[in-house]
Amino acid sequence: MIWLALFLAQADGVERTKEDEAFCSSDKSGQPYRFCMADREHARAERQLVVAFARARRAAVEQKRRIDAFRRSTGDVTLLGNPMLVLETSQRVWERSFRADCHLLGLASATGNAGTEGVTASLKCEVDRIQQRVQFLEQAF
Repeated sequence: MIWLALFLAQADGVERTKEDEAFCSSDKSGQPYRFCMADREHARAERQLVVAFARARRAAVEQKRRIDAFRRSTGDVTLLGNPMLVLETSQRVWERSFRADCHLLGLASATGNAGTEGVTASLKCEVDRIQQRVQFLEQAF
């Protein structure tokens, strides 16, 4: 299963860094090479998730500002009411949905190395879904 995880990581465009390879090849890692690489990939995915969340929050704040400016300029005339409330409701529903989807994906691939592959797959899924949401919000408003 670890080979499948490593293959999928390479297929997703995740490139091994020379630093990771050097660290995992050395005795400092304290674990087999493939597990070390999986752990390093997992740590990289966690960092990407933090960056993606920050980007999503900034995009949401910006969209709220734009919606509020639009509402003020048009006199609160919309098809379904206040767009700020609709955006907030949509965001809450989306967060539950993407977390559940990514958790399912993680559970489906959680085997070996204490389930690291599953957690990494879940984090990568979250990063991708958040980036898609940011793009959607940027296009919508």
